[in-house]
Amino acid sequence: MKFFTKYLALFFGFVSMIFGGTAFADPPDFSTLTDAVDFSTVTAAILLVFAAVATVYILMRGGEMILAKIRR
Repeated sequence: MKFFTKYLALFFGFVSMIFGGTAFADPPDFSTLTDAVDFSTVTAAILLVFAAVATVYILMRGGEMILAKIRR
C-alpha cells in the first residue's frame, strides 16, 4: 500500500507541476461585450426579489417566535 501512495503522490506532483501554471492565468475579459449593456434595471429587479424573500422569511420567523412564546 505504501508503494501505491508513493507513486500516486509523485503522479499528482508531476501533473500539478505541468498544469499548475495555467491556474494562475488571467480570466477572460468580457468588458467589450458588457460595456454597452445597462444592468441597473436587472440588478434592481433581483434586489427586489431578494428583499421580498427576506421579508417573508422575517415574517415567518417572527410568527414562530410569537407562537413559541404563547405555547410557554
